Amino acid sequence: MLAVTGVCFESGKLLLVRDNHGFWGGVGGWVEPGESPEDALRREVKEELGVEAEVTHVLRPFIAWHVSSAEDPVSFLLFVYGMRVNSNNFALQEGEITGVQWAAEKEWSELDMLPYVRALFDDRIAEWMGASA
Repeated sequence: MLAVTGVCFESGKLLLVRDNHGFWGGVGGWVEPGESPEDALRREVKEELGVEAEVTHVLRPFIAWHVSSAEDPVSFLLFVYGMRVNSNNFALQEGEITGVQWAAEKEWSELDMLPYVRALFDDRIAEWMGASA
């Protein structure tokens, strides 16, 4: 399975969204058949936040092994991209996400995240911040 997430920094803060289960992470989702990861990210940003996004750079991908879900555990390749949004006037789409915020590292480190998301953030945040500078 293929998934995508966008890393977006503004004034030293990272754009985060809260899913329908109350967990925080980057904006993104599954790549649909025939869709490029970049197009999937732009689609997900539009669906979740109601704004347009521009992919600015490619970051190192992440492999998530045996992630627990409501069904059988899944493994997937997560494409990670730096991005910019064209507006901070977010219009949350019902059924997609339940919250959005710009968070400094100290703030996001205290938010509820799925274990693989926390591991990804802890491992890659310095790399992402350097690439976004």
